[in-house]
Amino acid sequence: MNRIVGGTCRSLAALALTAGLLSAQQTEQTSDFRWSERIDAGRTVKVSNINGTVTVRAGSGDRVEVTAVKRWRRGDPASVKIYAAREGADIRICPLYEDRDDCNDNGRRSDGRRRDRNENDDDVQVDFTVLLPRGVHVTAATVNGPVSVTGATEDINAATVNGDVTVESGRGRLTATTVSGTVRATVVTRPAEMEFTTVNGNVIAELASNIGVDVEMTTVNGNLRTDYDIVVRNGRWNPFNLTAHVGPAGGPRMKLTTVNGNAELKKK
Repeated sequence: MNRIVGGTCRSLAALALTAGLLSAQQTEQTSDFRWSERIDAGRTVKVSNINGTVTVRAGSGDRVEVTAVKRWRRGDPASVKIYAAREGADIRICPLYEDRDDCNDNGRRSDGRRRDRNENDDDVQVDFTVLLPRGVHVTAATVNGPVSVTGATEDINAATVNGDVTVESGRGRLTATTVSGTVRATVVTRPAEMEFTTVNGNVIAELASNIGVDVEMTTVNGNLRTDYDIVVRNGRWNPFNLTAHVGPAGGPRMKLTTVNGNAELKKK
């Protein structure tokens, strides 16, 4: 198994000098980690984070390229390691905090060896950037931070709890979810199926003119907005729920759902 845990940091002397010149409340420092591995088409890259961003962009060739940047003011960056490894034919990437020893599809799993420390002083966040080869599926998730996936060609599953999610369609299934934040989706190729969901925020989908979809739009406390002409064939217009076909004939299903926010369908 090809596995790397860790990263490269600035020298301790340089960090000490910086800390002596500027207070931790005034400066933010970074530490970079880089890793690359070959992956076959049809396999999956799984990125799970806790505090920080996840950005996935199109890569070249057949290698996944990962960059992780640690940022902190009071915390200890050495307490957070970067896990990047081949697991079977897939690849998994996540941060490992000092009291945890594993990561899975839902994030990290504690090993029960929690240390006595002030959680308020541990503000280390990790920002991941992943360059993804063509033909590879991706799952990208964090808890606190935004997630962006553009340039992927296959299945995309992007999620966060506190933050915005931005996605661009590939040929597979496209899913984007957040709890507190806005979901923005750009559909430029015809995916198999699409679902965009938020609780507190807007959900916005922009559709290329050559793509038709069977769309369902739902809000509880917000408005439905669309650039398309909608014909109500039976009953009355429901300002909180809309089911219709827009664009050219045929096409996949698209679902836009929010509780506290607007659901918007735009023409690209």
